[in-house]
Amino acid sequence: MRWMKVFGWALVGVLCLQPQQAKASKIQKAIDAYLKGQSYSRAKKYPQALKSFETAYRFVPRLPRFNCRRSTFLQYQGQMLYKMRRPYAAMQRYYKAAYKSGCEKAATTKAAMSWYRTLDRRYMCYLTISSTPPKAKIVQITTQGENKIGDTPWKKRLLPGRYRYKIRLYEHKTVFLDFQLRPGQRINKEVTLVKGDDPLSRNETLSVAPPPPLGDAPGSDPNAGSSEPANTVPGMAPPKRRVKIAFEEDPAEKRERAKVASSGGIGTKDDDLGITRRKVVKDGPPIYKQAWFWITIGAVVTGAVVVAVVVPKPQNVNVGQGSLF
Repeated sequence: MRWMKVFGWALVGVLCLQPQQAKASKIQKAIDAYLKGQSYSRAKKYPQALKSFETAYRFVPRLPRFNCRRSTFLQYQGQMLYKMRRPYAAMQRYYKAAYKSGCEKAATTKAAMSWYRTLDRRYMCYLTISSTPPKAKIVQITTQGENKIGDTPWKKRLLPGRYRYKIRLYEHKTVFLDFQLRPGQRINKEVTLVKGDDPLSRNETLSVAPPPPLGDAPGSDPNAGSSEPANTVPGMAPPKRRVKIAFEEDPAEKRERAKVASSGGIGTKDDDLGITRRKVVKDGPPIYKQAWFWITIGAVVTGAVVVAVVVPKPQNVNVGQGSLF
């Protein structure tokens, strides 16, 4: 039984020493990667040096006592990125080394804070927008659409580039702003909003005014001298004017009319007595459509019937031979 206890304690010792050996091997790998990165940095091979420092940072154990060591490796990465002309990526590494590494030694994080502030002042842009009156809505316009980002006064830290905003406030006119920010630029923009209808903040309804009275409408009086047509609804286009079209008269009909007119003006002899009678041409409906024509026809027919009834039929009288006296 004693040898079993000894074997158990030996196994526990081996298991306890194994993590220490694994940890020691990781630390050794981190040291080797760090030394390799330093040699690349002296040779101005910054991409290879960056990869070596990233490998060293990855092999450092995740223990509180190694926080400052990880912060140092992050600063080395920031230096390589800045020399490779990647200032914004370098800022991220410096910010993580100064504020996210968990290192409590001010001497270690002081350099990272200083580098971060320097790069921020040199490459980042600050935009401040204020309005009169305040509390106006700021909407950013992008290729994907519009997005409300805040109210005035508004301050933002931005990357260099082009930005477009619009400032909206109820019952005020909308103002559009365009900015082309350069590295390190700081802009303070003051906007004065003007009172007026803002169609973007409320819906507009179109109302049509009722037509004016008939006597007041221009062109409604038929005796008026103005030839302008009546326009009862303001804002609408006036109706089109009617154009009188004259058709050319048929030449044959024109000659016939001239002949009739000439015959009416000069007398014509109707008999041998030399009596001149004037032909009067009257314009009107055809004769068969006039009332007097049908009255005359009716009278003639009625008279013939009456004569047939009144006049008796002739009778044959047989007269005897001889003298009546």
